[in-house]
Amino acid sequence: MKKTQNIQATTTGLYSVTVTDALGCKSVGEVTILPSTIAAQPTINITQPDCFKTTGSIEVTSSALQYSFDGGATWGNNSILKDVPIGSYDVKIRTVNGCESYNTKINLIPYLSNFPQYNKIDPKSCGDFGSITITTKADFYSFDDGVTWATNNNKANLASGDYRIRIKDSFGCISNYNSVQLNSEFLPKAEYLISNPYCSNLGGITITTPGTSFSFDGGTVWQTSNSITGLSAGSYIIKIRNNLGCTSVNEYVYLNNLENIYPEF
Repeated sequence: MKKTQNIQATTTGLYSVTVTDALGCKSVGEVTILPSTIAAQPTINITQPDCFKTTGSIEVTSSALQYSFDGGATWGNNSILKDVPIGSYDVKIRTVNGCESYNTKINLIPYLSNFPQYNKIDPKSCGDFGSITITTKADFYSFDDGVTWATNNNKANLASGDYRIRIKDSFGCISNYNSVQLNSEFLPKAEYLISNPYCSNLGGITITTPGTSFSFDGGTVWQTSNSITGLSAGSYIIKIRNNLGCTSVNEYVYLNNLENIYPEF
């Protein structure tokens, strides 16, 4: 018998607990320690896809009777899952006692190398040209998202706009792209007229500054019409663009429900 308040139960089974106070009064109870049905989480080695191989591998290094890579839907004796495609896998093990571990989620992800670093020189005026220099060393360089490649890391005489740069090594491994924007905002803010929404009628915006194309969402979408209708109350960002690709700076336009506007006096 141990005279202590706490013990470590090293085996399963029935334990008798006796509590005695200072007057010698005793209280007896019983505690049953049941065997665990949950196995320890397995140790797993992962081989992710790389530049040369689009598949990966999952290896369970913990000893077990059976292994599952789909959350227990199917079981097998092989602890290695080789050459499997990109995706999500739920790994479990089952011991000789029939105990199963909890799921361990493994994600095999596509290979992505580093983003190339760069320096740029923006055009100084509308119609001027800029340049981009990729500073990350590589065998080949692209300034058009991988459509064409060159050994020169500098590209000059670039008009205002967005460019996607990539690099490629001698093995043909291509980096992820980095987006470079050469400044084009040389035009003044666009002037405009608004029609506020009222009751069940929607509002609209008309840009009065001339241009070849117009945007009402900050330059994400461009259109040849200088007007847009069917707008609910909210904020909009208008821009204009000319035939040289130059754009205006952002101009924020706010539409308010007419019934919520106080008249001026």
